[in-house]
Amino acid sequence: MSYTPISDIELKTDIIEHINEDHPDAVLDIVRTYADVQAESAEIVDLFQEGAWVRIGADAAAQETLIPFLLQDAGIDEQIHYLVFHAAVKQGKLIGVQKNQFFTVLATEKASPNMQRLILQSAAALPENEPGYALYFMLKKLEHKNTASTGHRSKYYTRWKNLLIMWWIRRISSQRRHKLVQSMYQGMRYYTVRETRKSQADNPYHDIAVVDVFLHGDTQGSLWAASLQKGDLLRSTADYHEHTDHLQTGKSVLIADETALPTVAALLQQWKNPVAPIVISITSSGQDQIYLPDSLMPAATALHRMDNDEQLADKIIRLLHDIPEIDAVWGACETEVATKIRKFFRNERHLGGKQNRVKGYWRKEKEK
Repeated sequence: MSYTPISDIELKTDIIEHINEDHPDAVLDIVRTYADVQAESAEIVDLFQEGAWVRIGADAAAQETLIPFLLQDAGIDEQIHYLVFHAAVKQGKLIGVQKNQFFTVLATEKASPNMQRLILQSAAALPENEPGYALYFMLKKLEHKNTASTGHRSKYYTRWKNLLIMWWIRRISSQRRHKLVQSMYQGMRYYTVRETRKSQADNPYHDIAVVDVFLHGDTQGSLWAASLQKGDLLRSTADYHEHTDHLQTGKSVLIADETALPTVAALLQQWKNPVAPIVISITSSGQDQIYLPDSLMPAATALHRMDNDEQLADKIIRLLHDIPEIDAVWGACETEVATKIRKFFRNERHLGGKQNRVKGYWRKEKEK
């Protein structure tokens, strides 16, 4: 049987690389839900208008099949997102509540004029020496009575509520669907952990998290971070682990605006690659460039400081054109800028998904 190809090859490639590299568990959920309940490994090989073409297994006995999309009147990215969420709910997972974790604010300070530093103490162990580790915070302060673990009845209720939402999403218009999905993530934000450490030398695990939040106007996240005080209780419901192992050898490029500078700072602080990196530090205010001081750079690092303006993507690509050898890249910034840079590395420098990790951490609002 033949299927209808996706005309936007760049978008299709972005989606396939992103989900295979960053969300392999989601791919496995999809395959176990719709194709093979016993599957141990899987990857998306191609995307068509009708569905996702997947490979199940990793050896000579691997099989391939199409998993049909479930929505009507939806773009390819929306189809994949829904397939991921629907499979997760079918597998008994709670969307948006993967890992409840509670924190007490110990102190706040400014890491740069527009970067708010939160010193938090965790009630559970935190990863050690992991650049890019991020926590998904509820943008509110909690009362201590709310820190109890979610009970079985609550989890049962949440699962059935999610199943109902998945059922309802398939039956409403694309516009209403978009608004509903957006409402599910109101009041939640991922923020990167700059570093973790022990509160006491003899503590068995790292329980202190240093979280740096970029303050940019009267946004919900900025107002929340700026309002926090010592003793406030916070909650995160999920975490995320960036992939940075590909930077350990060869010539690497690091690209970050304020939302991703904490990851770059952690990478530089722990740099083990004998080859010095190329660093592109992007800020809207020149005063925030102090967040990434020259003293943090490994010897022979090529550091480029840039203003965040309308020509940013073009300026970065012109700079990259003049670099003869690039083996790996990690970067995060505004979505459209990240897309242009990722395409440059894919098409001009021929870096595959595992070596070309440039992503959008936020999206600029379109002028009405």
